[in-house]
Amino acid sequence: MIDKVQNLLNNKYVDKAIQAPLKIKLPVFLLIFIAFLFVFYSFIVAPVLNKNAEVASHTKSMESEIPKLVKKQKDMVALKEQVKILEQHNAEERFSIPERHSVPIFLSALNDAISSAGVTIIDLSPAGVQKNKYLDLYALDFKAKLSGDFPQLVKLFVALIDMKDIAVITNITIKKESDSKLVTELNLQTYSRQGVGT
Repeated sequence: MIDKVQNLLNNKYVDKAIQAPLKIKLPVFLLIFIAFLFVFYSFIVAPVLNKNAEVASHTKSMESEIPKLVKKQKDMVALKEQVKILEQHNAEERFSIPERHSVPIFLSALNDAISSAGVTIIDLSPAGVQKNKYLDLYALDFKAKLSGDFPQLVKLFVALIDMKDIAVITNITIKKESDSKLVTELNLQTYSRQGVGT
């Protein structure tokens, strides 16, 4: 190894480079130093800086995402609580189909709903009971003939929807009686599991 170094130092070109004046040595040394710095920066420093920049970018991204994720988590918890409340409300307030329906009681409830809308009852009576083969329920039919203006009819439909018992309009006919009054004929149905009771 020492022999190789000595041979290198004895080389005429190396000897010329060593013996060269300072004004030549200095630019050559600067060029070699700059080349070394370029290689050092490109292969060692730059990859580390790029990696640090990626880590910093990822950290910044996560810092901005964490509050959003926390908010989403809170929103999800709140949504689940609302769903539970809604399910409980539906369980408590859902329509229940009675085993048997009392015609007088239903007629009374129907009369109250119609009267609350300000509609005049011309006729209100039961029209029979029939078995609905598709629903496996008994349908109790009622006929109503009513008189009122348009806003009163709107109130009537709202009142029928708000009734505790199911009241389904199966047929409706509206005729003009005067400029403001309308005569409305309704066929209504309610349901029970076993038909008519007392």
